[in-house]
Amino acid sequence: MKAFVGSVFANWPRPVIVYDLGLKGDQKAALLERGVRVCGVPPHLMRRQALFARRPWFLLASTFRYTLFLDATCLVLRPIPEVEEAVRNGELSVCGDGEHDVASRCSPGIAAFYGVPHEELKGIPAFDEGVIGLSPDKHACFLSRWYEGGMAYHKIRGDGAFRDRGPANVAWYSLHKAPPALRPQDLYNNASAAPDSDAAIVRLPPSACDASSEWRPVVERFEKAFDMSPTTPQTTEKEIRSAN
Repeated sequence: MKAFVGSVFANWPRPVIVYDLGLKGDQKAALLERGVRVCGVPPHLMRRQALFARRPWFLLASTFRYTLFLDATCLVLRPIPEVEEAVRNGELSVCGDGEHDVASRCSPGIAAFYGVPHEELKGIPAFDEGVIGLSPDKHACFLSRWYEGGMAYHKIRGDGAFRDRGPANVAWYSLHKAPPALRPQDLYNNASAAPDSDAAIVRLPPSACDASSEWRPVVERFEKAFDMSPTTPQTTEKEIRSAN
């Protein structure tokens, strides 16, 4: 958590909201001391069956006019003005999910829930909903559709692997009959990235905090950036609105 927030402080100093999915008391206190707003999550979203409804709920609940959602396993390695520009222009800013297509990321049950033939989703490039920038107001219809699929996911996904890209991708396709434009690959890289990656955002590998990991010096640098950041009062609603 410290490395993630520290990387945002260092490279993208904007108001930050962290949703509490199990923070320890000292972690929450450290965030609040540094002006991070920590929000609780409704009890129904803490249940396993609502796992895939959390991300759209977070975005629907955003108090910001423009919002970049990042999974807590990400790091921001450099400023990302191209994302802010895209979102301010009304675009959905998303990154490719490797070489996967939407059909491989959803079951026939998810496709049927959204009224889309599963075969139609073959060859449609999938996006990773763990890194997404948008205007919550402009994209409220998409977020609501994504949320509906997320809440029903445990019932409709069918047999097979737990495919977490399904609801977001099929919700978008059901509304637009086309995939969103994907950001260039140099913006985002997944766990295969090396510490010297040119990407602005990376998703950390599970072993990133191990002493032997090549990512460990990067993680420590951002943990230090978090520790050295000035302590300030918690961000107020008025300050959040004025920052929009």
